[in-house]
This record gives sequence, C-alpha cells and structure tokens, in this order.
Amino acid sequence: MKNKIASLLFLLPALFLTSCGENSSSSDSSSSSSQSSEKTPEEIAKALSSLRKNSHQVEISSIVKVTHPDNNQAIDIQVATDETIKHSYADGERGYQVSGKRVNSDLEKETGEPIEATATTHPIAEQTIFENPEDGLAYSEILNVDNTVSRSLPSIQNSETGIYDPIVFASEFKNPWDYIEEKDLSYEEDGNIHLDLDKAEFLKECYGLSSVNKADDCVVNLDSNGNIATLRFAIEDLVASNFVRQSTLDVSYSRHGEKVVEHVTPLTNQNPELETALSALKTAKNFTYEKTIENLSDGTKMLTTGYYDKENGLAFFHQGEEDKPYTAGDNYDYVASYQKDGDYAGKWLGYEYVFSSSWNWSTIAVSSTAPYVIDSWDELIPQFDSVSAAVFTNTDGVYTADKRLDASIASYFDNPFLGANSEALLTDGTGLSLTLKDGKIDTVSTGFDFMGTDYKVTFTLKDIDSTTLPSYFLETWNG
Repeated sequence: MKNKIASLLFLLPALFLTSCGENSSSSDSSSSSSQSSEKTPEEIAKALSSLRKNSHQVEISSIVKVTHPDNNQAIDIQVATDETIKHSYADGERGYQVSGKRVNSDLEKETGEPIEATATTHPIAEQTIFENPEDGLAYSEILNVDNTVSRSLPSIQNSETGIYDPIVFASEFKNPWDYIEEKDLSYEEDGNIHLDLDKAEFLKECYGLSSVNKADDCVVNLDSNGNIATLRFAIEDLVASNFVRQSTLDVSYSRHGEKVVEHVTPLTNQNPELETALSALKTAKNFTYEKTIENLSDGTKMLTTGYYDKENGLAFFHQGEEDKPYTAGDNYDYVASYQKDGDYAGKWLGYEYVFSSSWNWSTIAVSSTAPYVIDSWDELIPQFDSVSAAVFTNTDGVYTADKRLDASIASYFDNPFLGANSEALLTDGTGLSLTLKDGKIDTVSTGFDFMGTDYKVTFTLKDIDSTTLPSYFLETWNG
C-alpha cells in the first residue's frame, strides 16, 4: 500500500513551484507586492528581523489528501507531516536541524477520515548540519558507539560526472527568510500583513513542502513582541480529471534569537556496572549467545544459537530449536574452526552443513579459489567492547541506547560471522536496550524495519565459561 501512496502522491505534477535558490530573492512580481505602501511600516522591518539572519525554530504541520470522487474503486489517501526545523546563527556560525515524522493512511470513502488500521508512520531522518565558515561547505557531527564525535561531509552526486560533490550549506539548508525583503511583506485592506505569493512558494520549497498545493494567500501573524509567530495559508484545491488533491499547511515560529542548534558532544552517563559487563566477553573462554528474529507482521520467528568455545577452537551456529543438525530451508548450520597449521594457520575457517550427495560439513567459499576466513577470535564474537557504556541511559535497570545511534549500534551485538540481518540492523535499526543479570549482559532487545515490515530482534547471553558444544554437533563434526 505504501508504494501506491508514494507513487500516486509524488508523481503528481509539481505545480507553481519556484526554485529554492538565491536567485529567488530577486522575485517581486506578485499582486501582494504591488499593494505594499511606499513607506514600509516599522512593524514589518522588526518582524522580518526576528527571522532574517536570526536563530529560530519552525514547526510545520501539513496534510495532503488525494481523493477520487468519481471512482469508488480507487483508493483515497492522506499524507500527514509534522516537522521541526531549526536555524541558528550563533557565534558567527550557521546551523540547521530537522526532525519529524510522516504518516500515510488510506481514507474512508464516505467520511474522508483516515483509516487508523492503514496508518504507517515514517520518521523523517534527523539531520544536524553546520556550515564551515572557511569554505561554506556543510558538515554534520556524528555520535559514535564508542562515545566519540566525528565529522561527515554530506554530498550529492553530479548528474553529469557521476562524482559525489560536497554540499554547499547555503544551497541546501538555507533559511528562506534570508531572501525575503521588506517589500515582500505588506499591510493590506484587511489590516493583516501578507507575504508575497512568489516568496510564499519559495518558502514552501525551502521547507520541503513541494507536495502541498499552491497558496492563494499567506497571512503573517505577529506575537506580542512583534516577532513573526505564525503563517496562515489559504490553499486552493487541485482538481484534475480523475482526482482531487487538497492541502492544509500550518507554520509557526518560536525561540527567536536563541541558540537552537547545538553541537554534538560526548555523553556523560556513568554506568560502571554496564562498562564491566560490556568487556566480559574479552576474557570469556566460552559462552552461548541466542538470537531470535520475529516478523511482527506474521509472528514467525527464527532462532539461531551460537556456541562459542575458544579453548577448543570452535564456534557453532545452530538454526532452530531442535537438538539435531538443521536441514530445513536455506538457514544452514555454520561453524568457524581455528586452524593450527596450513595456509590459514592462526585464523578461523568457515564451514556450513549442506547437502551434496549427503549432509556434511563443507568449506564456505567466497570465490572459486578462496574460503571464508576470519582473522581472529575478536572478529568472530559480538563486538560488545566497541560500545561505550556512556551512550546508555539507565532507567530502573534497563539500559537504553541514545536514539542517535539507532541506525548503527545493534550491529555491534550481532554475530559477526554470517550474522543474518546484520546489514539491516546497521542501516535500519529501530533502537536498542539491554538488561544485566549478576553483573553480566543478559538480554539485548533491538529490531529493524525492512521494506515496511518491522522485525524484533532479541539477543540473550548465557553460560559464560560454562558452555559445552552440543553432542549432536560433535558427532557430525568429528564423524
């Protein structure tokens, strides 16, 4: 359903949209501008200064509905967006931040109301961007799982060369009010301040509101201090031969002049017990690590149990719950075996339990000439010790990772050796929390969203220094 929504909504013609570029600042050809008085009122100059080259926060709420009045078989849809944008000019430095969510829903044919059961929520990727004053390029700051902060340069692919070029801050993260002039705001006969309609469309583009219909009017409301507080849009319906697109838009402003975009800094949470638990596997001789993946749409589950035995040079990964080798489907049992001699002495080779003429252990090949090789024990076990305890908040014994790490932290708790869905946990993670037992990690709860389906992932650590390899595995492995 989401694909239908996306294709229907965003392939609709983009009407009356202006470029969000600097040249838009020269536009003054609208009916509202022509009605402005010869002398701009002092209130307009003060109102404009509250947002122009001045820190502030923007709250945006929009609804776009696409209906088919003459087709009862067509699906009517709604996309509701709530977004917060912050612009900073603190200490001579530009900053930009965006966050929010988008909810897609089908509509009841008779009432036009959203059908709750069809609603799907998509978070708007949070971005915090700063401008490097030396070259004008945009950069972001990233909190890492080890509680360090690093810089990243956003880039965009050049359509002609195919090369990814760094983004100029002013080209993508501009404050539209920096390009709105006093002549674009005018008192009219109704006693209200109105924004030039070309600049209203420019503002919508800068706020990423290209799917919202063209504005017929934009009234600027001030607060008691003379700052711009809200924009009230009159939005016309777009009526086509086979659909109607309706839009509403509310924009409000606050925190004028405050430093609203903060730099990312290392966290200071003190979790000494967790810090000890995260380093426990470094000295463990053996342990058992269970991983359960549950599809939250249909309830199906898959269990993988990892039996790690460093002393015996084996790590065995068993699929399913039965105490016998797994021979159903494509989720084979796997082994990593330490090599004492030969071409791969000191490393670990990967094997899988597969059927040729019979079920047997076979080397995993990454190419026609190379087997699957793991360089060290540290690369074979979950990477707990790469994660800082400071990135967790402890609430009644449940440690929850900072939300900024959702898209990366879960992969450090997965089985690195053929860890099914590690990539999904790395790119589409939906948060992570864990609990301790007797001072050691007990259960890790996380998940991911893959192509619109939510998966719950649970890791359980147990039997540290008391794990033994299953007898049915040893029989097949030694047999």
